[in-house]
Amino acid sequence: MQFLLIIKRKLYFDNFLKESPLPIEFCGWVTDMPQWYQDKDYVISTFLFESFHYSIAEGMASGLMPLIHNWYGAKHLYPEEHLYADPDACLELIKEFEKNDRCKQAQINRKFMSNRYNLDDKFSQISSLMNKVVIEHSRKVIAV
Repeated sequence: MQFLLIIKRKLYFDNFLKESPLPIEFCGWVTDMPQWYQDKDYVISTFLFESFHYSIAEGMASGLMPLIHNWYGAKHLYPEEHLYADPDACLELIKEFEKNDRCKQAQINRKFMSNRYNLDDKFSQISSLMNKVVIEHSRKVIAV
């Protein structure tokens, strides 16, 4: 059953790429993402459901323009100006991005990722949460 699903997806995307005016390429597994991103302009998320979608975060941190399907929760993770609801809206985003200074937008995207998902801040938040859990657990053990 899984094999049939893979075949159906391949047929769908092969046809989509043949009919689409967009220069889209499927590359399979990539081991050095920062190197791979260097000659790219966009990173596209087409998922209906996703938790964080690391390729979007990596792409933005590398300076790519993200095109993010507005899956549930996407607007809480990424800037709303990068979200789209349907293929036509995605194409409109591309047209808008093409009008802008790409270098400036890449810097804005990198800064967004650096500020929003700063490693030191995340470690601090995790440490604080773990301390709260330990303290709460200690109170329960003492109360028993």
